[in-house]
Amino acid sequence: MRILDLIAILAASALVWALPAACAPSPHSADAAKVQAVIERSKKARTTYAVYQWQRITLEGALPREEWAAEFNAGSLHRVETVPGRVVANCDTMKGSYLSLATHTVAAGSRYADAACGIDTARSLVDQNWLGVVQTPFGKANRVRLVDSDYVRTYDINDKGVIVRAVYRKNAPGKPLVLVEVAVALSSSLPSGRLFDEASLQSSFVPDKYKEAPKLPEGALQDDDPRP
Repeated sequence: MRILDLIAILAASALVWALPAACAPSPHSADAAKVQAVIERSKKARTTYAVYQWQRITLEGALPREEWAAEFNAGSLHRVETVPGRVVANCDTMKGSYLSLATHTVAAGSRYADAACGIDTARSLVDQNWLGVVQTPFGKANRVRLVDSDYVRTYDINDKGVIVRAVYRKNAPGKPLVLVEVAVALSSSLPSGRLFDEASLQSSFVPDKYKEAPKLPEGALQDDDPRP
């Protein structure tokens, strides 16, 4: 999901996608197998859950802004909602549809499912790191760092494969954070309705209370894992 926000933001709400590329294990990481296992867990999450998130987005030359986001999952079916757009996907067949709320157009393709279903794997990695077990407001999670030619991404993944925190930074010295996203609520219940039909993209299923800025701990939207 994170890459959905990122690309939509950088393209000024016009979605532009890189073609999928192989996500091969980095030979430079002794913990590559652990990282790949976490990635696979996120992409094969099949429990029923709703996770509501809050994001801080920072672009060069602009003040940071904060927005809501949410993800819903039931078996192999997944839904993402953000301010720029919405996605529904089948994470088994890798069929996905994306609605841009800027252009009110719907596009379909496997790249939308890949971005929505767990950790995005459409970008070739140049490095990956296992950062261990961290404590989150929703229990323990595994933290991994993925590095491609453009971004350094850090994810916290719980034991069910849910992303409870994500950080994006440009892969260049002195560049600001691009995106920090934290989960503010995690539920085993879904909103009522047909959340996963393409027709449902025309409506939001996120309760209004999760579209308001939450009270977060000090530093929750900062990068607490700077790259060495």
